[in-house]
Amino acid sequence: MQLDALISQSTAVVFASVSTIDGRNFTQATTKGDISGPRISALTSSMLALGESLVRESALGSCQYSALSANGGSIVLVRTPTARPAYTLLYGGYLWRLMTDDSA
Repeated sequence: MQLDALISQSTAVVFASVSTIDGRNFTQATTKGDISGPRISALTSSMLALGESLVRESALGSCQYSALSANGGSIVLVRTPTARPAYTLLYGGYLWRLMTDDSA
């Protein structure tokens, strides 16, 4: 699976997930066994909705991605570029390591 390859090629990526915008888990890969794909997908849907609402209320167009920074790493949520918006890609890991990792 391509997400497994993504994770194995970089020490910066801890998990990656593709889900539908309504919160259904499509596929996931992780180096941490305690991450629940269905739960992450549901949370991704909620975060996407919040980001889109905030951007719309701020009259800034449409939301392209959202990012969270935590003391243990970063999470980036991206709406996939398709003709009909249906999927999101969620990446979680060590953003600082991704910027310095030659294998990324």
